[in-house]
Amino acid sequence: VGLEVVQDQAEALDLYRRAMDGGVSVAHFHVQWLTKLGSLDRRELADDLVTISLYHQGAEQGHVAAQYSLARMYEIGRGAAKDKDQAIKWYSMASAQGHEGAKERMEFLQKHLD
Repeated sequence: VGLEVVQDQAEALDLYRRAMDGGVSVAHFHVQWLTKLGSLDRRELADDLVTISLYHQGAEQGHVAAQYSLARMYEIGRGAAKDKDQAIKWYSMASAQGHEGAKERMEFLQKHLD
């Protein structure tokens, strides 16, 4: 955000990478988002297989936004085959942490299982 400091996405990315290397789960998620926003030249991080892997890491460590994003990827079939059961699983976890969008998607999928 750059509150009381000059906003520097490259520096933010470097700090998130260091945190990621140190095992901070939320850092995986932020590295991915900074990458998706185009602030990094490492195109391999924008790949859907890498994206889903990063979301898995954050989701397994309890990061609610990563859980929601992972569920969405399973729901639409990006980075993995469509899997409504996996989508519901991760939406359920995010919903349990108060994510309203996850609750809505989970309920929708439960009603419309193939």
